[in-house]
Amino acid sequence: MGGHTARRDSFERRFQAATLLVTALLLELGTCSLASSSWIAWPSQSTQTGASKWGCDITSGEWVGGRNLPLYTGFNCPYVRSSQNCQKNGRQDMWFQKLKWRPHTCRTRRMTPKLLRNQLRDKLVLVFGDSVAKNFATSVMCVLHSSSPNLSEPLRFENRGSVVAHGMQIPRYNIRVASVTSNFLTNATDLPLSSSSPVGGYRVNLDQLQDDILNLLPSADLVVFQATNWWWSRSNKFFIGDTELTTISTTEAYEIGLQTLRFFVERAQQRAFKGTAVLLGASPTHYDVPLQGVAGGSCQVNQKLTWLEAQEVRQGDSNTERFREVERRVLLESPIQYLDVGPMSDWRPDGHIQRWMDPGGASPSTRDDCRHWCEGGVTDAWLEMLYNTLLH
Repeated sequence: MGGHTARRDSFERRFQAATLLVTALLLELGTCSLASSSWIAWPSQSTQTGASKWGCDITSGEWVGGRNLPLYTGFNCPYVRSSQNCQKNGRQDMWFQKLKWRPHTCRTRRMTPKLLRNQLRDKLVLVFGDSVAKNFATSVMCVLHSSSPNLSEPLRFENRGSVVAHGMQIPRYNIRVASVTSNFLTNATDLPLSSSSPVGGYRVNLDQLQDDILNLLPSADLVVFQATNWWWSRSNKFFIGDTELTTISTTEAYEIGLQTLRFFVERAQQRAFKGTAVLLGASPTHYDVPLQGVAGGSCQVNQKLTWLEAQEVRQGDSNTERFREVERRVLLESPIQYLDVGPMSDWRPDGHIQRWMDPGGASPSTRDDCRHWCEGGVTDAWLEMLYNTLLH
């Protein structure tokens, strides 16, 4: 029986790699596009759509003042990293922490720390992704910590003696939350520096899901994925098997990577994985568009944008918008729930770390951080949308 399963696994992996390779080669020859090639999507056993199950379009809405916000601060949550602890580092304008997202097409239930704790009781929550995914994982940990501040404690996962994940747990409620670094979700290794690649980059194997995800996924009750930051390095090289894809675009590479994620999650759900999988949509940066009189490259504003300004951000950050289009397409009729938190975040340059990554604020010569988010704030609104998705 074990031999039969191993042979089937090997065949499925080879078939998946071959399918991806044929697709990639056709792309390089210019004979097809991923946007029009529905034949590369593996059959799904699910009838869900990539949108939230509860039929709510969270991409359309408005930011309004919220009751009892923030749910925690940088002073009372021990899991906030110093570089994202804007309040402790000296930021004075705290209005950005007091807003919540209100969708136009549905009513959402207000999330409280105790309600989230009850929802995640007896569950293992794993967040896989890049530093923005860690941003979100911190929100989960801090909201849970504020529900039981004297009961939470640090947690770490080890594999063969090496730590693969850091997080927190509340043993009384059997809740565990951990963040696992996975900058591409697929396997990736450092490329050596060279004269043609002085910045360095990664060899990204688009047909191979990262080993940590494969190992930890079956035991999780809720997994959250988000990884878009690292794809845009010009020094990256994309592979399927041993074949380098030399002319493929970054957007096409990301689409193949998401197809790989979908394939392995679908296969896991047919076997041991009985949990819920969610992909958070691509998070915006606010570097490129002048905002409220502030020059491009800075996001030092202290209020949310108008609707028109948010549209300008969306048009100026075309890379992120293309990634969102890929996410919507790949996750259609997928068992992976798609939570498109990007459009709601386009409005919120005020929520970024800006210059508050160091105590007292960074020196004027240091570039603003317009990619990551202060804790708490915008990522807590993402969590409330996830909370409502899980309720339904």
